Amino acid sequence: GTNPSLGNGALYSEWTRFGTRGEVSIHLKAGSTTTFGSGLWTFSLPDGWTPFTSVAISDAGDNNNVGVGWAYDNSAGAPYAVAAYVFNGSSKIFVVQTGAYVYNAVPFSWGTSDQLHLTVPVRLA
Repeated sequence: GTNPSLGNGALYSEWTRFGTRGEVSIHLKAGSTTTFGSGLWTFSLPDGWTPFTSVAISDAGDNNNVGVGWAYDNSAGAPYAVAAYVFNGSSKIFVVQTGAYVYNAVPFSWGTSDQLHLTVPVRLA
């Protein structure tokens, strides 16, 4: 798929790290020239962050860093709950809503002033 382009939208993140525990928050607001691409969206962890890999958790589901967030459809005035997670060994944050990855048409058809907000705790190696 094609990548999204921020255009005149706003994207910022903030993070904290205390030893082997970290937390990342990401905030996106689409602008009038933002394009949404055609593939699933991921966000990168801060440079130097390596998620802890637990063999027991890896074998059971490959995921030990799960966070929450919300997507806001400005044109409908509707919020949608989303989950955000980092697979073991990955440096990417994935976002899902009702069993589907978030992309240009999930959980709604993204447009101007739509928003995405995520907070993900990450256990680090």
